[in-house]
Amino acid sequence: MKKLVLIFLVFNSLLLNAQEFLWEDHLPYNNVIKLAQSTSKVYCATPFAVFIYDKQEKSVTKLSKAQGLSDIGISTIAFNPITNQLFIGYVNGNIDVLEKNIISNYPSIKEKVILASKSINNIIFKNDKAIIATGYGISVFNITKEELITSYYIGKNNTYLKVNDITFFDNLIYTATDSGLIYGDTTKDLTDYNNWKSETGLFKAKFNLVETWNRKLWANYFSNIYNGDTCYIKNQGTWSKAPASVFRNNYSIEKGITEMVFSHNGAIQTMREDGSYKQQFLGEEPRFALQDQNDSTVFWAATTYSGLIKIKNLVIEEFIIPDGPTRNRTWDFDVKNGEIAFIPGAFNSALNNTYNIDGLSIYKQNDWETYNGADDKGFDTLFDLVDIKYDENNSGSIYLASWGLGLAEFNNGKIINVFNDQNSTIQSRAAFKWFGVGGVTFDNNGNLWCTNSFVSNSHLNRKDKNGTWNSFNLSPAINDGYGIGKVIIDDAENKWLLLSKYGKIVVFNENGTVTNSADDSLKELTSLINEGNLPGSYPGILVFDKNGTAWVGTNDGIAYLNNAKDIFQYSNVNFRQVFVGGDSTLSTFLKGENISDIEVTSTNQKWLATVGKGIYLMSEDMEKVIFHFTAENSPLFSNDILALKYEGKSGKLFISTSYGVMSLKIEEEKVFQNFNEILIYPNPVNISTENKLTIDKLPKGTIINITDVSGKMVNKLIADSSTVVWDLTDFSGAKVKPNIYLLYFLNNEGRNKTIKKVLLTN
Repeated sequence: MKKLVLIFLVFNSLLLNAQEFLWEDHLPYNNVIKLAQSTSKVYCATPFAVFIYDKQEKSVTKLSKAQGLSDIGISTIAFNPITNQLFIGYVNGNIDVLEKNIISNYPSIKEKVILASKSINNIIFKNDKAIIATGYGISVFNITKEELITSYYIGKNNTYLKVNDITFFDNLIYTATDSGLIYGDTTKDLTDYNNWKSETGLFKAKFNLVETWNRKLWANYFSNIYNGDTCYIKNQGTWSKAPASVFRNNYSIEKGITEMVFSHNGAIQTMREDGSYKQQFLGEEPRFALQDQNDSTVFWAATTYSGLIKIKNLVIEEFIIPDGPTRNRTWDFDVKNGEIAFIPGAFNSALNNTYNIDGLSIYKQNDWETYNGADDKGFDTLFDLVDIKYDENNSGSIYLASWGLGLAEFNNGKIINVFNDQNSTIQSRAAFKWFGVGGVTFDNNGNLWCTNSFVSNSHLNRKDKNGTWNSFNLSPAINDGYGIGKVIIDDAENKWLLLSKYGKIVVFNENGTVTNSADDSLKELTSLINEGNLPGSYPGILVFDKNGTAWVGTNDGIAYLNNAKDIFQYSNVNFRQVFVGGDSTLSTFLKGENISDIEVTSTNQKWLATVGKGIYLMSEDMEKVIFHFTAENSPLFSNDILALKYEGKSGKLFISTSYGVMSLKIEEEKVFQNFNEILIYPNPVNISTENKLTIDKLPKGTIINITDVSGKMVNKLIADSSTVVWDLTDFSGAKVKPNIYLLYFLNNEGRNKTIKKVLLTN
């Protein structure tokens, strides 16, 4: 069943409440896992998206969910030269087909009720059929009819068996499985398990690749031992080892126009019919390689770190990587002067290190700068960056909180300082040199503040604009058993420290005297009534809105505290939860949901990020949902959101999902003055598969009278905005019959009539 059709070479938009939502991906394109080609293009699959390299124009087109793909998590691609279609398979069984810039989605395998992996592992073509290797067996898709027509379960006694690769050899269809090579005779009924046989000339072990070339069958035995793979060749019924591929980890075997092409450890290798071979070392492991079908001297390699590599006459000629970060994960952002900086983090739920060395990425003027542990600019000694802040003093520095190595200062493309116990008041965790900085920020006077975890004092540290450091002991609220996250400063210079793992927030104010602790103020907020009344057990995010209200996001929804800057004047402190429509007799909004981030807009509306429910744009008082975007109703990559950050110069909301970063820009509604730009879609409408007709680009207040060809009135619409939808029903609510219908458009004064026709079919 074809589920949707999208055009991707125009901007992607979602029409909702008559506003346009422009989505853009910010994904890594350096990790290419599979290639396919046509005469003019090379198609490159990454785990998250596809990019297309035009060999003549030397141009690149990106294609992700933001441009019309139905899903994320790509497992394979294959090009059908007969139909000029690119098939895109996903790990969840979904399939997209790209043809002439149109993407059609076929979710039949994804929607199968089956207790096995549905991953699309490879696709080959035979006549009008696509033969699909999956995690459960083989499925056959009829390209002409656009439907899945059958499946073969080739495991013992008709059970599920993962098929890693697939090829045709004479009248046989060969599969590479974890249980050896299994083949079926295409002249027989392959739904009958008895017509599938195990190859007797090889042992029953894991084979990951199988290919046909030069009237021979090639199969690769997969070994868990490094350099332990062995490629075998079947020639005239006899199996022998391929001499050039013994003791390799082979990632792909692909037939070319003159040579067989292997990708393996650090190199691609080509073999001619006479058995002679050549190698080209690439410095990294290519995951797939193929020979150009127009020029036998050109080869293409898919690499883990360097994108697509063009090799001519066994010399590297070009690296092709669309602009983007080098990793898909972002833990947090910060913005300044039109640029946005990304850090990957992170610590785990137990506050233990993950030793992530992916460093820092900066996006400005649509270009990326990336710094990580592979560089010689100071990032080779940094790991687990968990908070980030641009210097408020316009020095050009970015401060990076490392969970283990202290506080780093980045400027002019390199780390220029790392602050620890040698050059600051930051202390080491007892017994070993570990400096846990979980948060960094600036106060209203430009002084830097950072937290310090698992220490007996110096829980909070301050560096003034002259470089002088002071520390603050926040015991008994905090001791050396606590890991501290971010620090947030309100308009009254109160410092709010998140101790999320322990279910509390600590608020501190030095009252203007950094060296006199006698006048310090300190308060703990917990889930106890009158002592915070925080919902849930994990207060993970805290922000202040334009009115000074504190909003806390927890693992049990969201709550607020008015006039939060007066926290030390309250004898009792109780955060209040948000109710649907502001009515406390109704359910608590997002109760039980994990709120991962909150971003306040310039108009005091709030964006909420959740783990599992996507993102919400809320009204100023949080009582009304303005928009709710999910992976199901929008291009959002995932419903699991890690962080949000609004960049005002571009007007984009940057969204870190579990699959990668994307941005959303909301365009205000265009006001249309007449009927010259009316857009009606789809037209014609198949009423057996569609349930609505959208009419767009209307002047507000337009009256639409709908009649049949005889002039009988069947329905009437009034456009409250530039878009209105007809649900294809008449005045009684019954669905109308197939026919030609006339739409009479009148402005809100009943003048300036325009007539349009629509055709309803079945």
